[in-house]
Amino acid sequence: GNARYFPEILEDMRMPDLHLLDVGISKVFDLSQTVALQIRVDFINAIDYTVYWDPDLNPRNATFGTFRSQRNNPRDIQLGGRLTF
Repeated sequence: GNARYFPEILEDMRMPDLHLLDVGISKVFDLSQTVALQIRVDFINAIDYTVYWDPDLNPRNATFGTFRSQRNNPRDIQLGGRLTF
């Protein structure tokens, strides 16, 4: 007969593309002739995109091709200030 055997692990599986977006916004306020204040907001992974990782590469498992974890962190917002004199 035509028996088809799969390898234990498929090494060359492709991963999903990365669509990460980091955004930073800043504004400088002149407090006097020699003093300036910068306020900054940073959005890391601004669109809150999930990067899936660690797929099940064993074709004999019922969960073959599904991802078991995520690789990146969720959206993070940072607020900062800098006083220059």
